[in-house]
Amino acid sequence: MSRRKGQISMLRIGRRNDGSQYFYFQYWLDVAGEDARKRRREIVGPVKTKSGGLTKAEAEARKM
Repeated sequence: MSRRKGQISMLRIGRRNDGSQYFYFQYWLDVAGEDARKRRREIVGPVKTKSGGLTKAEAEARKM
């Protein structure tokens, strides 16, 4: 089966209401028996700050 459009997810940065940032990625999930797909979003972890978190390279590795 060929890969459908939108299956390669990009790492993105989101912002919470308190101002903290986090890495996340989104992808489409095929649902058995339905024509439509569902969009899924997974949070990888917080963006690196002085108190901890992940660098972009670490977040990319966790995404895989």
